[in-house]
Amino acid sequence: MNEMLRSRFQGLSGAFRLTDGRLIQKEFEIVNVFRGERTIGTKAIPKGLFLHGKKLRIAVPVNIGFQELIRVIRDPRTNETTVTGFCADVFKEAAKSLDYEVDYEFIPFVYDNGRMAGTYVDLIYGVYHKKFDAVVGDTTILASRFPFVDFTQPFTDLGIGVIVPKINKISVWIFPEPLSADLWITTAASFIFTGIVVWLMEHSINDEFQGSPSEQIGTLSKLEPSYGTHSQL
Repeated sequence: MNEMLRSRFQGLSGAFRLTDGRLIQKEFEIVNVFRGERTIGTKAIPKGLFLHGKKLRIAVPVNIGFQELIRVIRDPRTNETTVTGFCADVFKEAAKSLDYEVDYEFIPFVYDNGRMAGTYVDLIYGVYHKKFDAVVGDTTILASRFPFVDFTQPFTDLGIGVIVPKINKISVWIFPEPLSADLWITTAASFIFTGIVVWLMEHSINDEFQGSPSEQIGTLSKLEPSYGTHSQL
């Protein structure tokens, strides 16, 4: 029964094709007359567009990042390619929801060594130059790309992110890193200069600034954080 439902052939009265167990009885040819008369497909009522045995070539980017969005897995024994990820799932579900069948194949955009065969711009140009029929993947929608291809409506929103350097090890001396060396030197010089000014003003009139040099330095270090002095009149 399944083989009968998948039967397709060209009969005397036209194309024979079953969709959802029903015979499509009437079709119209779609002809491109701008570049010479050429049949590019048939329009069935009411089921939609059928391509004459053409399988759509869907290019897929291959990279090591964002594999949750698109991922290409190649079996080294059978040489079969499996495409998974959120973008691939959206495309497959969209194809299933159509009222007509669309044959397609995923083509990884890679060299023989497994590395991606160019950039995302090269993928866009591949569609523009008809090397591929479409691209499925984490392709950014940019105004500069609109003259070459059409995009679907956005179906992902990654939000706003911040790129920061990766810290390989944690050290107790990590606290100076947010500020530059020049700023730390300026802060230290200001600290010392303020201490000298306070000492010159208070040394002769304040008993707390009397004593050995180490005692006076200790007194200044306690007063410096608040940049204040305590005078005894």
